[in-house]
Amino acid sequence: AGHPRLNFEMSAYHANLPRHWDDAADRKRHAGRPDAADGTLRELKLWAVGQVETLRARAELSRWRAASTGVAPWPELAETRCFACHHDLRDARWRRRVVKRSGRRPGQFSWSGWESSMIRSLLVIGSTATGSESIASLERVDTLTLPVAPDRDRMKIETAAMAAQLDKWSVALNRHTFSVKDLDGLARRLVAKSEIHRGPVDWDQAAQLYLALSSFQVSQKEATGLTGERRRAVDRVLRDALPRMRDVLRFPNGHDSAAQLRGPIADVDAPPVALEQFDRAMRMIRSALK
Repeated sequence: AGHPRLNFEMSAYHANLPRHWDDAADRKRHAGRPDAADGTLRELKLWAVGQVETLRARAELSRWRAASTGVAPWPELAETRCFACHHDLRDARWRRRVVKRSGRRPGQFSWSGWESSMIRSLLVIGSTATGSESIASLERVDTLTLPVAPDRDRMKIETAAMAAQLDKWSVALNRHTFSVKDLDGLARRLVAKSEIHRGPVDWDQAAQLYLALSSFQVSQKEATGLTGERRRAVDRVLRDALPRMRDVLRFPNGHDSAAQLRGPIADVDAPPVALEQFDRAMRMIRSALK
């Protein structure tokens, strides 16, 4: 399967990076239109541009792999959802229902789950033209990857086109003046029932959703100063719900994979308790954002 993919999420890496630049000047340069005096929407911009750039990098890597006949393995399983294969062999019907919701049949791999799971939520920010074209390009690539071994020539062409389109979207987002309206619209879209299909489909999507909502929490505080009872109420819910989500996502002791995403032994139809706990925390946030 080659080397396991490296999961990258811009805002989380930025938060953990020691500051070796003028952070105050950087916050001001990317402030956008915050509500609070001296506020900033830099965190929102980091997350949004990071999502597009990470997917663009994935498209570029896939293009190189498709073009490198005799050098890169094909198909490259590191490009698929890890836990499509790494799960118990028991007949868990809840898992097959999740696969069906993703638009694929059991046995069909899903391409780029980590990088693409939140990308559609960005359509609420700024002009949707370049974003919609990028999503259409992503869907063409996704269709190409339905076979176990996608056509390399077509994959090379479509991923190159996708990377070029995502580059345009990244430029547009970099030029966009972010606002609190963008922030609130994104948060509601992230937890909307239609967006996450009655709960995350796997660990990748759940982890990306957790990171996105964590970024929203930071950005809301920095952009609004939590002025007003509603803002403070939303922040209280986030401080309660996000640690619950994080606990669900942690791999159990002695495991290097999401062993907690196993269905109850007594009922193969029921989803894992961990996913139910994650969904419960998400519903708390959805209710607070109404």
